[in-house]
Amino acid sequence: MTRADWTLLFCVFAVAAGMAFFFLAGGWTGQERVAVVEQDGQEVYRLPLVEGTSVEIFWEGGSNVVSVDGGGAWISEADCPDRLCVRQGKIFGGGQSIVCLPHRLVVYLEGVGGEESLDAMTD
Repeated sequence: MTRADWTLLFCVFAVAAGMAFFFLAGGWTGQERVAVVEQDGQEVYRLPLVEGTSVEIFWEGGSNVVSVDGGGAWISEADCPDRLCVRQGKIFGGGQSIVCLPHRLVVYLEGVGGEESLDAMTD
């Protein structure tokens, strides 16, 4: 094999690895990737995942801080008694959510592969 053959082979593998990473990481869905924050059944924020930001949400004397960045969303601070929402960590993909029951808060992702597709179907 010549040097040009090795270069072509390397380029083919590099493109294949890049495409595999792109699709395994969620790929392009045609939608903006956002974290949706709902409180007591009402949507209160839509936070784009392309920028790192944090918002504080208050509920009956308590609060949560929801943070997002290019990788996902998480609750970074909470003053609820058990702090399970903070310990859950970062969510990255569709179908995942974070729930804080004491503050009636739910955080989930949209525009990330997986949440619109069916898991199973029965008759």
